[in-house]
Amino acid sequence: MKIEIKRWGDNDLYTEGQLFANGRMAIPYTVEYHNNKVPTGTYKANLKKCGEKFIISFTDESGNERIFIAGHSFRTSCKESAIVTGNLLIPGAVYKGRKYLERLIDRIRKAIKAGKSVTVIVTEDKIQTTSIIKHWRLPKFSKKITWSVALNLASPATLDYAAAKKAGGFGHREEGELRTVGKGSAVDGLHRAGQFDGEKRRATVEGI
Repeated sequence: MKIEIKRWGDNDLYTEGQLFANGRMAIPYTVEYHNNKVPTGTYKANLKKCGEKFIISFTDESGNERIFIAGHSFRTSCKESAIVTGNLLIPGAVYKGRKYLERLIDRIRKAIKAGKSVTVIVTEDKIQTTSIIKHWRLPKFSKKITWSVALNLASPATLDYAAAKKAGGFGHREEGELRTVGKGSAVDGLHRAGQFDGEKRRATVEGI
């Protein structure tokens, strides 16, 4: 069985695509964190037991385990080293991905039971540069604190205030808001400080 991720869009924050199973579109939207996206190539996949459920798992060329998950955005992709799948909510985020993923897992389970191998192919032959939508921008200190720092790739715990200040510093309001050690994630602190350019977010976007 062949699972193919066909990427069509990319920017400095997230990479977008679609998932095809045996040549037919199976999941309408996929998103990955740009700096941690799966390298293009072909990988042997399997189903891994996780509690009472199965997840699709494969190892990339660097030996890192990658999985498919049903939500929520490129931020989740970064934290889980995952390809996020579902319907397009806004560029960079999905909704209602569980039904698609469960259906795909069921097909893979049947293929494995029938003795067939499962491969994941990642391509970006027709990829184009896209723009980061306003929802994800951090205008007040985008040049001082990058998303790599915000998502704290080196350590998935909380953003250290001193380290953040050393990375570029910020104004009085942001300084107070970013004292997040022990109070929430780095992204949570940035979220409260910047409010994503002051946009009013819809309830469906609240958790992404």
